[in-house]
Amino acid sequence: MRQMVIIPLFFFLIVITGCSDVKEIQQMNYATAIGVDYKDDKYIAYVQMVSLSSLSNTEGATATAPDVYVSKTAAKTFNDALFELYNTAQEKIIWSHVTSILLGESAIKHGFKSIFDGVIRYNEFRLTPWVFATKEDINDILSTQGFFNQGSLETILHNPVEIYKQNSLFRPFELHHFAREVYEPALTTYIPSLAINHTQWKKNNKDDAKLMYDGAFFMKNDTFKGFFELQELKGLRWITPEMDRTSVLISNNKKDDQLLVVIEDLKSEVTDSMKAGKPRFDVHVEVEGYVTNQNKDSTIITNKVINTTKDAIKNQIKALFELGKEKETDFLRLENLLYRDQHKYWKNLVNKDSFFTEDGILDEIQVDLVLRHAGAGKNN
Repeated sequence: MRQMVIIPLFFFLIVITGCSDVKEIQQMNYATAIGVDYKDDKYIAYVQMVSLSSLSNTEGATATAPDVYVSKTAAKTFNDALFELYNTAQEKIIWSHVTSILLGESAIKHGFKSIFDGVIRYNEFRLTPWVFATKEDINDILSTQGFFNQGSLETILHNPVEIYKQNSLFRPFELHHFAREVYEPALTTYIPSLAINHTQWKKNNKDDAKLMYDGAFFMKNDTFKGFFELQELKGLRWITPEMDRTSVLISNNKKDDQLLVVIEDLKSEVTDSMKAGKPRFDVHVEVEGYVTNQNKDSTIITNKVINTTKDAIKNQIKALFELGKEKETDFLRLENLLYRDQHKYWKNLVNKDSFFTEDGILDEIQVDLVLRHAGAGKNN
């Protein structure tokens, strides 16, 4: 019996003496986001750290919003700028919790590949952070909090998936996905852009700033193609197969009688062919939807709603294509189709940005819409 007591006590002493050099988790700093900009031939690195209470809180809210720390360092290379952080870190920094990378416009123009190369060379960095961009001050974006004292981790900067399921404006990209598209030949991709809305929400009758999408930055490989605002990119969602849910506002019988049609279950495909030695493209979109509002005095004619909604979708796709012709930006990713399916033609193109500016290159836009119900009786 005495032996049975001594043996557990012996192992207990080994455990407590052997763990004396182990750091408590609250004694380490956890980086949660990285920002990158470029100015005066130097990389500017921002690092966001959120207090441990927001990481360990299981109830989803705290009495006060968790503290957010944002550092700012600069150096000739991106990695050196990050290394400068250690001079004031106070405690060890853990990089494996980074869930977002935020790029400034100047950094995008200077080139993404050098930033990506710097990230993947350190084994603690994962390839799963979300990638965003901004035209605003990176420090302000990283310091913006969420609702109900949940802190900045509960914002679209760190958690864009749930809001995308409810309103699919821009498909969020993880780092590995975005890098794959940046390195893909003849492919135009984009980075969703974040801004701060200072007036839409109020907390206790005072303005409470919140993050929002304001557009997207487009790149072809590592070449900057431009920034485009939200209103210009409405057609983009119809060629994004991952689109979950969006809406179209249409006019009903009267000019001031408008209906909101919610669209779900998108299937889209862009196909190519050669006609008379020239490339031609067709866009086919299949969606399902329903009407969410109806005035008591209005009469919904299902066929008219379907046709009007289909026309609205077609017009948005066509408008995006025409904008691409004007700005020489391949929003519909037509060049990548040529690269894959008509490689010999693509290879012989002198100016690969101008092939889609020819008239008639977009042959047909076909939209099939199933209206599940027209909202009948919802106002009764």
